[in-house]
Amino acid sequence: RCGRARAAALRGAGAGAGGESGEVLLDVRSIGEYTGENDRGNARAGRMPGAKHLEWLEFVTDDDVKEFRHASELRAKLEAVGAAPDKRITTY
Repeated sequence: RCGRARAAALRGAGAGAGGESGEVLLDVRSIGEYTGENDRGNARAGRMPGAKHLEWLEFVTDDDVKEFRHASELRAKLEAVGAAPDKRITTY
């Protein structure tokens, strides 16, 4: 039941993911999960309609330490997919 409620909330958040409503649905999973090539054993695979993709690994450095990138880098990456400071962003 909790899964259904969460999915409904995410669908509602993604309803205006085209940008006109000021909302962005941001999928931070792997590209395989986003495209549906990797279902990780879930009943459904792929992205939610209207979702933008930016894998969570883009937020951290490429080295073994995996520190968060500088704020200016993060902002540029987010804005490139439409997740600007003036938008309401829902991640999954």
